[in-house]
Amino acid sequence: MPLLETLTASQILAIAPTAPERLFSGDPASLRHEFAVLAKCWHPDCNGSSEAAKVMERVVALHNAARRKHAVGEWSAPGVIRIDTTTGNSFVLKVKRRHEFELGEMAVAIDLVAFLVEKEHTTLFETGLRRIQEIRYPDDRIRGDLAKFMPDVRGVYETAKHRVAIMAKTEDVILLRDFVAHVGGQLPPKHTAWVVSSLLNLACFFEVTGLTHNAISPETIFVTAKHHAVYVLGGWWYAAPTGRRYRAFAGDDLRLDAAVDGNQQAR
Repeated sequence: MPLLETLTASQILAIAPTAPERLFSGDPASLRHEFAVLAKCWHPDCNGSSEAAKVMERVVALHNAARRKHAVGEWSAPGVIRIDTTTGNSFVLKVKRRHEFELGEMAVAIDLVAFLVEKEHTTLFETGLRRIQEIRYPDDRIRGDLAKFMPDVRGVYETAKHRVAIMAKTEDVILLRDFVAHVGGQLPPKHTAWVVSSLLNLACFFEVTGLTHNAISPETIFVTAKHHAVYVLGGWWYAAPTGRRYRAFAGDDLRLDAAVDGNQQAR
């Protein structure tokens, strides 16, 4: 963890209010001191920059979240998430990347991806799992060619706040968003070519099998430069049979809160 005094405004603001582990240490006794150091750096009375107030507001939110997590025993070390299921089982995942998305959080580990969907979006969560289960292949040859690029759901769990789906992957498979960031924000032509080609093949497969994914983006698909392949692991919450529709209610923050099952005909 870098020295608190060296953190920039953009680094602090990039930390989600729900992830205090990325700013504060795991020692409750040090929490007050760490907050004092940050306040000295960013309180508007001490820092005259235009971003000081916004940064201080985020520091306060993260400090409050840290206190709450320590109080209820939910604190997780950086790079680790703990999943406590409603059935009494608990397990810890070591993750390489964590990304918030409109329904919750995605945690990417070496050999798996965990989607933690907030319970208010249970309808969308269950719709996504159903669409994955409904994937059909015209014949065994096509199954052999394409099934490996579809989600391999290894576990579905429920916690106090989330519905959780665990999907398998291999170490070389990474989120396209992370891949783009790794190469400097823009894919070189050679990588763009195989990504687009793979997506076109998958689009043809979806069309033939009567499925519309509705959410293919750098935040939902995974790629491997090693094998020049694309995996559609995320975004299944919005999938629907071709020719039918899902209906969602969007608020100002663009969160989608309900979906109509694909069995309802579009009018």
